[in-house]
Amino acid sequence: MPEQKQSLLVPIFQSDGGVLYESNELKIEVKAPKAESVAEYKLALYLFNKTNVLMNDCVVTLPPEDDLKIQSRLTINGVIARESNTPFPIEPGKQFVYLSLWHCKNPFTDLPRIKFQTQHGNRQLETTFAIPLLPSYFLKAPNTELDASKFIAFWKRFAEEVGPAVYQLPQVADTDAIISVLTKVMKMQIVKEVDKEAGNIYAAAVYHTITRTENGQFKTIPCFLRIETKPNKPLLRITAHAGSKPVSQAIINSLTLILNAQEFKKT
Repeated sequence: MPEQKQSLLVPIFQSDGGVLYESNELKIEVKAPKAESVAEYKLALYLFNKTNVLMNDCVVTLPPEDDLKIQSRLTINGVIARESNTPFPIEPGKQFVYLSLWHCKNPFTDLPRIKFQTQHGNRQLETTFAIPLLPSYFLKAPNTELDASKFIAFWKRFAEEVGPAVYQLPQVADTDAIISVLTKVMKMQIVKEVDKEAGNIYAAAVYHTITRTENGQFKTIPCFLRIETKPNKPLLRITAHAGSKPVSQAIINSLTLILNAQEFKKT
């Protein structure tokens, strides 16, 4: 089957669902209802057989649980399957719902990928696709409001830096749109008046995991962003500071994926 179109992912990043993959035989829709905890992500995959031929022995293969703990729920003919890769059929013109729950153990930078395989008549079909689980999904704004002086102090204290790097947008940088992404999608807090440049944006958040610290608390990692823009330019200069470099990189990756920004390389 053909590869996933990356353009399908971009609008899903700013919503709770949409079409994730489509070929002549298969359409996959995704829904991500609101989770009960900031460190978990609910995912529902709707696998639709577009043909008039049975899809037999369908198997969903989840990624390795290196940084994410994954729990799946398959109901096949009214029976809950024990294994995440238990084969199931999809009748012609029908859909199968595959449910899963994802918990963050450690910071990650790349979108998780899932493999789907099926026997379709006399053909073996297979595809691998990314799901819209951004690292920023596990962010939460700080419990207290930060002013410029506190932001600068934390910026210096948590100095695991990634960047600065320049990224190119599909259109001229819109600071209001970027702030909307930071606050509504990435759940970060905007800190005002950190410097005198009107086009610069500063944001703070806390990255949440289910990993326990030595004192039994869930591990959290503070992170901070500086985004520099120029009037009438489709460019961003992004720097991240956090308690660890993987978190710094994860937050930059999330923002650039949501904005569909590509790293700028001078020619």
